[in-house]
Amino acid sequence: MANLESSIHNPNSRPSEDEKYNDIEGIDYTAGYVKQLSSDDELLAGAWGMNATTEIWDLCYRSGPRMAKILEDFVSSMKPSKRAYDDARDILTIDMQLFHWSQDMAFISIFDDTEPPRLDWDKVTMNNIVGITAIWTLHEMARIKPGMFRHTYQYVPGERNPFKLDAYDLLHGIMLLRWVLRTWNYDRNQQPDRPRPLRAKERRFWRPKARVISFAPLPEPEDSDMMDID
Repeated sequence: MANLESSIHNPNSRPSEDEKYNDIEGIDYTAGYVKQLSSDDELLAGAWGMNATTEIWDLCYRSGPRMAKILEDFVSSMKPSKRAYDDARDILTIDMQLFHWSQDMAFISIFDDTEPPRLDWDKVTMNNIVGITAIWTLHEMARIKPGMFRHTYQYVPGERNPFKLDAYDLLHGIMLLRWVLRTWNYDRNQQPDRPRPLRAKERRFWRPKARVISFAPLPEPEDSDMMDID
C-alpha cells in the first residue's frame, strides 16, 4: 500500500499561491503575486505604479546617463553570477537577510559610497557581495529618482545622506534588477531594446480569510426553569 503523507507533516510542502508572502516582513502581497513579479512585466509595471511596461525601460534607460551607467556597472558586476545561473531569480534571492542588510547601520557607509562595493572593502565578503551590490544599486537609483521610491521617505534630494530602503521599495527594486538581468543584451553587451507597450496589471494584496463563526445550540431548559410566571 502506498505511503500517503499528509501535507501538514511534509516539511517541503509549498504554501498556497494565495497565502501571504512572508519572506520579508511588512509586505501584504500574496505569495503567488510575488513569485510572478520576476517574470511578468505587466505585474512589475503595476507594482511600480506605472501605466505600461514601456515605463520600466524608460525608468532604467531614459532617466539620464547616470542611471544608465549605474545599471551597466551592476550588470558587469553580476556577470560572473550570470554565467553560473541562467535564472536571475537564482542570482538575486530575496529573504529577510537581504532586508536586514538593507536596514543595518553597519553597511550605511558602503551604501553611501559613490563607488559600487568591492571584495577588498571591510564587511564585504563572497557571501554578501551580490546582495550588498544590489542594495547599493537601489540606493543610487533612489537618489536619481526619489519619486519612484515613494516609500523610502528618508531621502533628501541633492544630498548623499544615509537612508534605509522600505520593504516595498526593496522588493520592487530587486524585481526591477532581476528584469535588467533578464532582458540585458549580453551578446552585444548593451541595454535591451524598448519593449512594446503592455498595460500594467494591478497589485494583488493578501487579505485574511474571514473566520467562520458557528453558534452552538442552547441547551434545553430544565423542568425547574419552565415554571409559569404570573
